[in-house]
This record gives sequence, C-alpha cells and structure tokens, in this order.
Amino acid sequence: MLRRLRKTTELSVSALAQHYSLTFGAISKHLKVLEAAQAVSKRREGKQQMVRLSPAAFRVASRYLREYAGVLAERHQRLDELLRELKE
Repeated sequence: MLRRLRKTTELSVSALAQHYSLTFGAISKHLKVLEAAQAVSKRREGKQQMVRLSPAAFRVASRYLREYAGVLAERHQRLDELLRELKE
C-alpha cells in the first residue's frame, strides 16, 4: 500500500483497495494501523475517504535507522576485535 501511495499524491480508499485481494474491512484496518503510526493521513472528500503518505513519519524513521545502523556497526567492530583476541 505504501508503495502504491508513494506513486501518487493521494488515492481514495476504494481505489487503493481495488489493487488487493483483501476485503474492504481488512484494507480499512490496515489503513487505521498506518494512520496510528502517522505513516498516512486521511481526509474526507464527499463520500470518499482520501489517503496520502505522511513523509514526516518516514523522515523520522529514516533518521532513527541511520543512527541505529551506526550503533550496530560499532558493536560488530567490537565483536570482531574480541573474536580476534580470543583466537590469539
């Protein structure tokens, strides 16, 4: 869903649902989870609900993952050093 939303500014929930073999209820539940995570936002346009990505949430996640990758790289380096010491 996120990939499909990334390709456009916004889609109606029904247009989004057409591309999946899920019930409308399942699509709706999935969108509620994404909305709670602030990954998407919804607005009403007449009878339709329109959905769009919320880029700010992805910037925050990307920043966190870059920081975490640095921590992991440091830990792997320490582990490599320890293993070299144990072999000696």
